[in-house]
Amino acid sequence: IDEKRKERDEIIKGISVEVFNKYSAILKNRGRIALAKVNNGFCGACYMQLLPQVVNDAQMKKKITYCNYCARMLYAED
Repeated sequence: IDEKRKERDEIIKGISVEVFNKYSAILKNRGRIALAKVNNGFCGACYMQLLPQVVNDAQMKKKITYCNYCARMLYAED
C-alpha cells in the first residue's frame, strides 16, 4: 500500500490543483469511479450515448472531457 501511495503522490505532482480537485470530487460523489472509457460512442460508466462532439473531444486529448450525463472524466484509447 505504501508503494502505491508513493506512486500516486508522484503522479499527483504533475497534475494541476484544479484538475485534481475536480477528479477528487467526482471520485467521492460517483461511486468511486471518476474516469470512464469512451466505448463506441457511449460512456463506459453510465452507458449513455455521448454526443459526437464529446467523443471527438475525448479522442483529441487536448482538454479534459466530461460525460454530459454522469459528469465523469472521459478518456478514449487510440
